[in-house]
Amino acid sequence: MTRFPVSIWTDPAQDEPNIAWAAAAYEAMRPFGTNGVYVNNLGDEGEESGQGGLRRELPPPCVALSESFDPTNLFRANQNVRPAG
Repeated sequence: MTRFPVSIWTDPAQDEPNIAWAAAAYEAMRPFGTNGVYVNNLGDEGEESGQGGLRRELPPPCVALSESFDPTNLFRANQNVRPAG
């Protein structure tokens, strides 16, 4: 189970309390998670923390499929599956 509380508000004056409850909810749920990553919630975590970790976890058939559909890595502005070569 991945976990991420969703907190949305429109009043900037409410930033502090909303960020606080979201952080508290995240910490409360931490023991029940698997430390997995929900890829639809990734941003630009960089090579080491998000995208790079995702690349190492992908089985070779996924990389081969990505290479066959996107050999020039045109669609690299997402959670990128870099070509193996």
